[in-house]
Amino acid sequence: MITRSLGAIVVVGLVSLASPALAHTRGIPVALSPRAHVVEAHRAVVVKVKVLCPAGYDVLEAFVYVVQDGNQSNDGAIPVSCDGGPHKYAVRVPASQGHAFHRGPAQASAYVLVQDPNSGQTQDGQDTRDILIIR
Repeated sequence: MITRSLGAIVVVGLVSLASPALAHTRGIPVALSPRAHVVEAHRAVVVKVKVLCPAGYDVLEAFVYVVQDGNQSNDGAIPVSCDGGPHKYAVRVPASQGHAFHRGPAQASAYVLVQDPNSGQTQDGQDTRDILIIR
C-alpha cells in the first residue's frame, strides 16, 4: 500500500514537472526572433521581441542585450505596453564601446519585470536564444 501511494505521488510529481502549462503559469511570455539586423554602420542591431504583459501592470525593467564574439552589448530598452495583448517590438541594441556587430551568429537575451500596482506582486519573463545577425 505504501509503495503504491509513493508511486502515485512520484507519477503526479513528474507529470507536474513535465507540463509546460504548469511550469509557466505566473511568468510573462517573452519570445525573441531568431534573426537580427545590423544598423548604424554596425554600431547597433535591431532585434524583434514579442511580449505579453497583463493589463494595468507597471513595467519595472524591460531590455534586450546581445553577445557576439564574447562581447556583450549595452542594453536596448523594450517599450512594453501592458494592455493584456501580445505586442511585437523592434528593439535597437547598441554595441558596447569599442566594438561593432557583424553578420553571423550571436546570442540574444530579453528580460521583462512587471508589477501589479494594486498588490505590489511582481512577475517576470525572459528568453535567451542563439540568433543570426544579417544584413
